[in-house]
Amino acid sequence: QVSSLTTAQVASIELADLQAMQNSQVVALTTAQVNALTTEQANGLTLTQVSAMEQSDLAAFSSTNVQALSSDQLNAMTFAQVSHLTTAFLNALTTDQISAIKASDITALTQSQLVNLNTDNVSALRTDQIQAIKLSNLVAMTTQQVIAMTTDQAKALTGLQVAGLTSNQVGVLSTDQLQALDTADVAMLTVDQLNTLSSSQVQGLLTQQVASLTVTQLSNLGLD
Repeated sequence: QVSSLTTAQVASIELADLQAMQNSQVVALTTAQVNALTTEQANGLTLTQVSAMEQSDLAAFSSTNVQALSSDQLNAMTFAQVSHLTTAFLNALTTDQISAIKASDITALTQSQLVNLNTDNVSALRTDQIQAIKLSNLVAMTTQQVIAMTTDQAKALTGLQVAGLTSNQVGVLSTDQLQALDTADVAMLTVDQLNTLSSSQVQGLLTQQVASLTVTQLSNLGLD
């Protein structure tokens, strides 16, 4: 019966009545019906209703309804739901919404989801969210996404994340981003990464960062 309702009828459901619907009834909504929800209805969905929604239903959310979701609703999504969110859904999130997502849910993002995240939302990630990015996903990030990272985000990178950056990614790091790296992380840079640095990047390193370089790193630096 629920799936037989017209989109106009769905949009007319009072919020209290919508919230009283069983999870099974919410799941029974078609993608067209989900797309017809008003922003008030989207924002009013209970946490259990959100966590019960099918991946196809979440994909049917309009951008305005995505932006109407509260941080509690976003955090109610399961690991499986987050890992299947569409690029359109993720990029419809505001910077406040993306920064409100649990770090564990950032771990759920696939490589495809992460590399298609817009640069505004990359810049908005909290430092613990940055640390939660799987290395296999981090190395796939575009150079534009790396450029968009803030100095706080660069500083938050773990030693393993720094050591895993590709040559292209290292090559686009700004002086401010490089200087934000902890000395322990600089000591994790591979010889290939160091030799990717331009003269201006090398000259921009802080003295304490240079002092942290190991014998192996220094002895294998290129001549240029």
